[in-house]
Amino acid sequence: MAYWLFGFAFAYGNYNGNPFIGHDPNYFALVSIAPAGYAMWFFQMVFGEAAATIVSGSVAERANSLGYVMANFLIAGFVYPVVTHWVWSTDGWLFLGDGTNAFTDFAGSGCVHVVGGSCALIATVIVGPRQGRFDHNGSVNEMKGHNLPFTALGALILFFGFFAFNGGSQKSISQPGDGVIVAKAVVNTMIAASFGGGSLTFIVRCTEKRWSLLQGLNGALASMVAICAGCATMHPLGACLTGIIAGLVYYGYSKVTPRLMIDDPVDAIALHLGGGSWGLIACALFSDTGVLLNWNQASFMGLAWQFIGLGTICAWCMSLTAAIFGSLKVFGMVGIDAEAESFGQDRHVHGEPGYGDDDTALLMGRERSDSSADAESLENEKWY
Repeated sequence: MAYWLFGFAFAYGNYNGNPFIGHDPNYFALVSIAPAGYAMWFFQMVFGEAAATIVSGSVAERANSLGYVMANFLIAGFVYPVVTHWVWSTDGWLFLGDGTNAFTDFAGSGCVHVVGGSCALIATVIVGPRQGRFDHNGSVNEMKGHNLPFTALGALILFFGFFAFNGGSQKSISQPGDGVIVAKAVVNTMIAASFGGGSLTFIVRCTEKRWSLLQGLNGALASMVAICAGCATMHPLGACLTGIIAGLVYYGYSKVTPRLMIDDPVDAIALHLGGGSWGLIACALFSDTGVLLNWNQASFMGLAWQFIGLGTICAWCMSLTAAIFGSLKVFGMVGIDAEAESFGQDRHVHGEPGYGDDDTALLMGRERSDSSADAESLENEKWY
C-alpha cells in the first residue's frame, strides 16, 4: 500500500532533477502511469517489501504486531524509496557520482539488504531480547528454531527467488546484450552461493566439530546477498571469492551480535547487513573494472564511492529507524507482555493457534514423557 501510494513516486518520480528524492505528481498512486509501466512498479515494490520485511525476522516472537505494521509501512513507503532514488534513479546523487565514477549496486546488496539489515539492527536493539535469551551475567542461552526441514525449504525458495532477483535486475530481456548480462548474473549468483555455503560449513566443522545444514544454508544466503551488487560485472572467479568471504563475514557477525546482547532470532543482521556491506565492497574489488584487475585511480575512486554509499545508507536507515521505533516505544507499541510472548501471539493476540487447538503444552516448551501412560493420553490429542 505504502509503495503504491507514495513510495514509487519518491523512488522514481524524477522531477526537476532532484538528487535526493523523487516527487513527480504523476507517480503517486500510479495516477498517470500507463499500464506498460506497471511491471516496473511491481518489480520495485517487491524489492521494497523485501527490504522492509527483513526487520520482521530480527524482532520475531516479541514485537507488537500493530507497531510492526506501522513501522513496515514507513520503511517501505519512505526509508527504502529514498535510498532507491539515490542509487537507481537517473537523478540520484549516488547514481551520478562525480561525473566519472559512481556508486554501483546492480541488484540491491546496498539498496535492499543493507537497508533492511540496518533497520533490523536498530529495531532489534529498541525492541529488546526475547525472554530467557540472555542471563543477568550476560551469558547467551541458545534458543533453537522450530523446524529445520521448513527452514531448508524456505532457503530453497529463497535460492530460486535470488535468481529472479539478480537476473531480473537487468529489467529487460529483448535488447541486444540483455541475455548475456542476465546469464552472467544468474551464474555468478549460483557460484557465490555454492562457495559461500561451503566455506561456512567448513568453518563450523573446524571450530565446532559438526556438519551444520543450517549454517551451510545461512552461508549460501549471505553469499547471494553479497553477490547482488556485482553479479553482472564480475568474472565467476570474483563471484567465488565474494561467496567464500561472505561466509566468513556472516560467521563473524553471527558470533558478535549475541555477545553485544542483540537478540536476532534468524540472524537477519548477519545475513543482510553483513552480507550486503561486504557485497558493496566486493563489487569494487572484483568487478571487471575493479581494483584487483585495474590498479588505477578510477578503480580506487570506485571503491571510495562504495564506502560513501555504504556509510550514507547505514546512517539514513539507522537514524530513521531509531526515530520510528523510538516513537512507537513512547506509545507502548514496540513489545508485548510476558504472557503473550510465552503463549505466542497467534493464540494470545489473534486467537488463531498456528499449531492446532490442544498444543498449549507444546507451545510452552514443556517436555512430554515417553512412558506408556503418557503415550496413551496423547492419543486423544490433536496434532497438525
